[in-house]
Amino acid sequence: MCFKAPDLCNSSIECLAETILALLSSSISCKVSRFPNLQESLQVGSSISAADCPKLIEACADVIGSLEGSGKLSYKLFCAVLKVATSACLHPSQFPSSIVYEKSRCKRNTAISKLYPFTPDETVATVCEMPPRLLFWYLDPLSLKDDISRILREVVERPFLCLKKELHERMAWRSIMICLVTSPTIFMETRALLHAWFLVTGLASILELCIELVSSALDVLSRPMWWGMSMELGLKLPFSHSYFPSKHNNLLAKLAGPISCENFLDVVRLVTETVVYMKRQLGPMTDTPYHDFRQTSVNLTIIDHKSTWAMLMDFPAWFYFAVMLLFSDKHCQGIFPSSRTKQAVETEKTSDSELCGAAASEEEGS
Repeated sequence: MCFKAPDLCNSSIECLAETILALLSSSISCKVSRFPNLQESLQVGSSISAADCPKLIEACADVIGSLEGSGKLSYKLFCAVLKVATSACLHPSQFPSSIVYEKSRCKRNTAISKLYPFTPDETVATVCEMPPRLLFWYLDPLSLKDDISRILREVVERPFLCLKKELHERMAWRSIMICLVTSPTIFMETRALLHAWFLVTGLASILELCIELVSSALDVLSRPMWWGMSMELGLKLPFSHSYFPSKHNNLLAKLAGPISCENFLDVVRLVTETVVYMKRQLGPMTDTPYHDFRQTSVNLTIIDHKSTWAMLMDFPAWFYFAVMLLFSDKHCQGIFPSSRTKQAVETEKTSDSELCGAAASEEEGS
């Protein structure tokens, strides 16, 4: 059998790629360390240090560029490089100076940027593995801002865009959505990012994007296979409360549940308890010089991304429900019957007034 020169060249490159892939895979290890106090720790790392990662990434980027015709092999090598860079130890055995550490991180980020052109366009949700985009976000957090900014830019330019539909049907946007759901930590960081942008700019498009991301994330968790996930990956997803601050577990269960008068009264009760708690934290009004600082600190806590207000902003259906109750001409029980409202009629005979009063307080809180 005779080989042509291009065939020999391609075979040599593929053989080199397979060798690099085997070396990269063997460099990552995982073990359980046991300490004298009977505690166990899972340690994952790579024998390749963070200082050597930039050179390794640049060399592998050249090989991946030469493997443009071999999709599966280039994809495996691409993922292997990202996993090694993610698991590489950032600190050597001796404590490094901050200057050396910053230079090493800048070199790594510069090298990582050379892999951007080789990022797969299709979603990887059909296989049970960590998406490469998620590793990119971990290695370079600015790439997360870039991905979210691109979606936000189109939302601003196309105000009548059906964002819920686009997040599911556009493969690039669906891939981003899948990555956000795969990592609860990244999802919370994205919510915090959008919330901060909304507080600074006041743009309704930012709030709309945040609302749809939360809605789509809950939808992915409820039916992962409809979003293109494999059954194995869908079974590994955590519970919904992992994506929100732990103090809002009870509130999330109500907000994400069906809309009813009973649930509405529960939501108002939870919000009222939070407001009372924050007032207690603020303490009595005083004329001391420290009062303004303390009040400012508490006010910032009330509106930050972990606040109850931020959670309510992501579920606007309850605001619309409160508006409807205000204009229901005090016939809430007949329109929305529930055991809670009937019990209120029997005991206090104020079910309609209670609902309308709760709706009014909800409107004022919003």
